[in-house]
Amino acid sequence: MEARFKDAMARWASSVGVLLSSYEGRVHGLTVTGFMSLSVSPPSVLVSIYEKSGAIDVIRGSKKFSFTVLREDQEDVSRVFAMPDPEKHKRADIIYMDGVPYLRGLATVFCRVSSEVKLYDHVLFVGDVYDVITEDGMPLIYFNRGYRSIRL
Repeated sequence: MEARFKDAMARWASSVGVLLSSYEGRVHGLTVTGFMSLSVSPPSVLVSIYEKSGAIDVIRGSKKFSFTVLREDQEDVSRVFAMPDPEKHKRADIIYMDGVPYLRGLATVFCRVSSEVKLYDHVLFVGDVYDVITEDGMPLIYFNRGYRSIRL
């Protein structure tokens, strides 16, 4: 069943983004596809992170994170942040806003953690959005175990 479930979920096309957070001088980032808009009023998002990720303690400590939707030309950025290397953030052009690290991309939301829930082998964070940045372009898409672009 697990293999069939993974095969079915591989057919879910999703934008690709990078979540970044920083706490006590420690920066952590990871590639994320488990992300969604939760509410417009108040503006909020939901992100799902594997329970053994090093990002969990950093997000809990800082209580803030950024999530950047990657552009179609940022596959290399996605691959860097998908690696388990704890120093991977040093291989990216990280910018800071009010102490929160972020990347340039198609869109970035800046969030304060309003709640978290441990569910199965993941931790779900609800982030209240307090600022956004948007740029023009097309998103990087992940579909059927590979990166894709949207063709209009």
